[in-house]
Amino acid sequence: MKMRKYRAQESPEIGDVFQLCDGPYGSAIITEMHEDHVICERIHASTGLLGQIQIGVERVKVSDESMREKMIFTTGPSGRIDNRLRD
Repeated sequence: MKMRKYRAQESPEIGDVFQLCDGPYGSAIITEMHEDHVICERIHASTGLLGQIQIGVERVKVSDESMREKMIFTTGPSGRIDNRLRD
């Protein structure tokens, strides 16, 4: 799996997948764009009282400034952002 930060000429877009935090549920996808921040969603899981696994979706607000420091998932040696349509 390849990852890198946004390049100077790139901006976050809906559908971009990036590393929000460490751990098995650390990746998130951008679902909303705003002037100074994005809203992303990530899956999280926990174990209930009787041992059942509970899976949920967490919505997180991330500033544009902070997004520039996040690692985004890319496609192979081309380094293109995974979700972006190409001709």
